[in-house]
Amino acid sequence: MSLIKFNDDGSELSALSYVRRKVLEQRFYEIPFARFVPVIISENSLPDELVVVKNVGPANNFEEAVTSAGANNLYEAQLATGKEVAKVFLWAAKSRYTLFEMERMLKHHSYDIVEARYKARKKMWDLGLQKVAFTGLTNHEGAGGLVNNKKVAAKAKALQQGLAQMSLSELSHFCYEALTGYREQTEDGTWPNTFLLPMSDWVALAMPSETNKVPNKLELMKKAFSHITRNSQFIIEPLPYLDDIKTAAGKINRYVLYANHEDVLQLNITHDFTTTTPTSLNNFEYEDVAYGAFTGVIISRPQELLYFDKEI
Repeated sequence: MSLIKFNDDGSELSALSYVRRKVLEQRFYEIPFARFVPVIISENSLPDELVVVKNVGPANNFEEAVTSAGANNLYEAQLATGKEVAKVFLWAAKSRYTLFEMERMLKHHSYDIVEARYKARKKMWDLGLQKVAFTGLTNHEGAGGLVNNKKVAAKAKALQQGLAQMSLSELSHFCYEALTGYREQTEDGTWPNTFLLPMSDWVALAMPSETNKVPNKLELMKKAFSHITRNSQFIIEPLPYLDDIKTAAGKINRYVLYANHEDVLQLNITHDFTTTTPTSLNNFEYEDVAYGAFTGVIISRPQELLYFDKEI
């Protein structure tokens, strides 16, 4: 472990290890992923797996329950249920620091090394869960994300051109075809409420239109989706994770149309970020551990998500 180095007289810091009194933190691109994937935080649980029970619907015919006054034998309705079993991933990262570091920190009032390392691990946790929410874990099976679910990708529809390159009439036709395809996939069971598109398309679609019909192409899409689904709160959002997705066939830009509901998809944090109390075995080296547990994105109703892919 490298220590923060000071000159012997304590007057100033070495040029190679200069630490400002006001620590400058690196900026990261952060996305409030709970807006895109419902997040369920459990009460400090560390199981091996998580079982999500889902109601499929009534298992019987409605008319079988039609009865008459004075009937003695009422029909017993049943509920069809299913379940999704998700692996729970345990996460832990330790931090160590020495008495030397603590004493020099106090002497020179530089910065709180304990707090700085806590913040670093918390940032690692936050950004890690952000990645899990959208693309899952790279080296672990059973932790897929919103934009690369295998069950959804298998039914992805191909686009010949990106939305930003479409004319107004082509874009209107896409909205119609997208919602029609979605309704067919769900057997007219529900409407979507969210459409995600690559960041590169978002910028182009938001540019002022060359005609006076609509302010821009984005506004046209918003009106079309809202009007057809009868949902004035229909959401269209950009997502950087949808640009340059690598697949077995090559790179694509992906668009996602889905119902953003907890019973459709969810990410579970079964144990939120927690740190242990710093301890020492020799009163010189101190150590604490940050830990937590989470699942990948559990998609209980894959039929309520639809991908559109454009090769690039």
